[in-house]
Amino acid sequence: MIQWFVNLTPGDYIISFFADDYIVEWYDDVLDPALATVITVTEEGTVTGIDAALEFGGPRIVGYVYDELTGLPVPGVSAGADGPTPDGEVSYADGRFEFRNLTPGDYAVGFFSDDHFMEWYDDAYTSGAATTVTLGAGTTVMPDVYLRPLGVYGHVVNERTGEPIVGATVTVASPIPRSGITLRDGSFAVTGFGWLDWGSYAVFVSAPGFMSEWYDDTRARRRAALVDIRPQAMPNDLHVALRPFRGTPGRGPRR
Repeated sequence: MIQWFVNLTPGDYIISFFADDYIVEWYDDVLDPALATVITVTEEGTVTGIDAALEFGGPRIVGYVYDELTGLPVPGVSAGADGPTPDGEVSYADGRFEFRNLTPGDYAVGFFSDDHFMEWYDDAYTSGAATTVTLGAGTTVMPDVYLRPLGVYGHVVNERTGEPIVGATVTVASPIPRSGITLRDGSFAVTGFGWLDWGSYAVFVSAPGFMSEWYDDTRARRRAALVDIRPQAMPNDLHVALRPFRGTPGRGPRR
């Protein structure tokens, strides 16, 4: 079959080829778009000879994995299918993963990344709690998967009123400390952790007009509750209530 791309703006392009039950391919004969050959379109003429021979993929599961915060594709994620024909693959530059030549049946699909919390589809943290993907004789396209980056998440509120605190500073006492600022709803996300940062750390929270504290509700670091920041850990959601100083709005008059 001949396919024409018409009225293209001059520039550089990469081209993919896909069809039901066949393995997606990028020109020239690669699976990862990061390795695709760039085709340059000029104003002078037509580019020809961009051909492909697609390989039959058999029954397969296809999907894409993205970062929960940025929405960008996550390459290099280890994806595993646990079922009649166990398989493991790694996501490509566009976030695509593909299990090929599987036996039809039910599969639990899990995802592991050095800098994201591990999860099983759909938002489960053990294979036993996973939502199974049922594969028939053709291709099953999974819903998009979003992984949460390693980090510390939660909300900071006024202990007296329960109102969110805007502009509080949340610091993770990792070897290289990292901090975040609460938003209008009091939420925060302290991210940027990789495999060199895996561990359990104390978290310090401060805000103007409020008493600072270590999570969970202590003034002493040695008594702080440690937060586990590793792919295998459960994603965290800290709730921090800071006590206002006397005279701070929401504290009430001094007696």
